[in-house]
Amino acid sequence: MLETKKDFSEVHVMYDKFLIALRADLDALESRVNSANSSQSSVSAAASNTNPPPAGTATPGGPPTTEAGATSNNSSFATQASDEKPPKSKELAERRTEYGVVWIMYMRFGRRAEGLQSSRSIFGKARKDRWTPWEVYEAAGKATRI
Repeated sequence: MLETKKDFSEVHVMYDKFLIALRADLDALESRVNSANSSQSSVSAAASNTNPPPAGTATPGGPPTTEAGATSNNSSFATQASDEKPPKSKELAERRTEYGVVWIMYMRFGRRAEGLQSSRSIFGKARKDRWTPWEVYEAAGKATRI
């Protein structure tokens, strides 16, 4: 709507605010994923370090262990903890791709409304951002060939 009113400076402000909000969400999600990964790795390390004694040996204050099932419980626990990791990093990858789509839309707006130089300037900002995915680079390359 702002573009049809030719209020291009306001469109730039809106895109900047939107990108800042998305960047903050990505940072928060990354910190949650990192803290979850570190806690899972410490739990799995603790589970792998607590190997049961061999069958037939006595544990302090308890009867001799004769069950081999204790090992399988620990290994399934460690497997379960590692199964939870990929969905969180997958969510981060999806959010990063969505973030890239916003940069691409912003570059297309700049090209459509203000010309190639504006689109290149916007791409220059995107390149400096650590969250920018490869799709933005591809879109910028295609825009300059047209």
